[in-house]
Amino acid sequence: MSPTGSDLRKGMRIKGFALLGLCVMLTVLSACDNVEWGGMEVEVRVPERAPSPEADAPGEEEEDAPSPLPLGPMVYLAERVDEASATLVPVALWASGDYAELPTLEDTPDLEERFPLGRWEEGTEFILLSRGGRAGTLLADGSVDWSEERCLARPRTSGTLELHSHAADADAFLAIRREDAEAGAFAAGLPRRHASLEVPSTAGLQAAAEGLGRHVIPRTDIPWPPSIPGILQAWSLEGDGPGEGVLAATFVFGGGLETGPLTGSGYSFLTLARLDEAGDWVPDWLWYQPAGAPRASPLVLASGILAGDRSDVLLEVVGAEDRWLQVLGDRGDGLRPIHRDGCGIDPVSGTAGPWP
Repeated sequence: MSPTGSDLRKGMRIKGFALLGLCVMLTVLSACDNVEWGGMEVEVRVPERAPSPEADAPGEEEEDAPSPLPLGPMVYLAERVDEASATLVPVALWASGDYAELPTLEDTPDLEERFPLGRWEEGTEFILLSRGGRAGTLLADGSVDWSEERCLARPRTSGTLELHSHAADADAFLAIRREDAEAGAFAAGLPRRHASLEVPSTAGLQAAAEGLGRHVIPRTDIPWPPSIPGILQAWSLEGDGPGEGVLAATFVFGGGLETGPLTGSGYSFLTLARLDEAGDWVPDWLWYQPAGAPRASPLVLASGILAGDRSDVLLEVVGAEDRWLQVLGDRGDGLRPIHRDGCGIDPVSGTAGPWP
């Protein structure tokens, strides 16, 4: 009897299961890529694993840290916070015996990452300068932030003060890193240390500055102000003997010491004077910013000998909208402005110079 259709389908299913079993056995027992069976070549392939987007995605290449800028020695400003601590910011680079501009965020966009802050590591010692000599030291604490108190943003650190007695009342100092000084970066070498100095009293300085103002005003083209002293600040910049004593006095009329315009008739001037043999203050240099000119009211912050034998004088100049740093120095051709922040403005032509 011939097989029926159902018998044929049943036989096919049996053969199919047998062949499936054979394929499974071949897959499990054979590790070869090709297997021959009964004259038929069978290729066994392991399905490729689908790539994992997390595991197989190309990793991001780590960016190299930006290299520090190759900056040389610097001159710093230390400003007192309290009796035992101060902040420290760079004033300028020191190159070839004089000041040079600091890099800015405008010309070096990655300045914050590249400024060589390693020179401020904890324990770094800075020599503080005041009144023609050493005032003490500042030990950096390793902290770093950025100061935007003036028109030029500057990196800033903090530290612990150790002051000599004659500088106990000072609020600001020029500063240099001891390592730079010992390496001979400054022409004046290591600043001399004062054994003792008689510090003028505040009342004595104020009286001397007021008398100086009354002497200067009628002998120049400065208009007589409604009152003297107006706003007056006085500093003793160097020693106390004849030829060594230096007095600085700032007068501001028609405005305050904060940024902002002066009134229409307001003006400011800074005068420096030396102590002569008779014990009188003789005017030596004048910066007069007249009414109507862009405001630039100079205030003395600190002084110290960095080159030659006369102190450089660090000024903070108050403008209508900003304030900036400026340095007066004598490089053998008389006292004059020798450096300022690029964001500041120069004194009005002809108004800053030696006493007439």
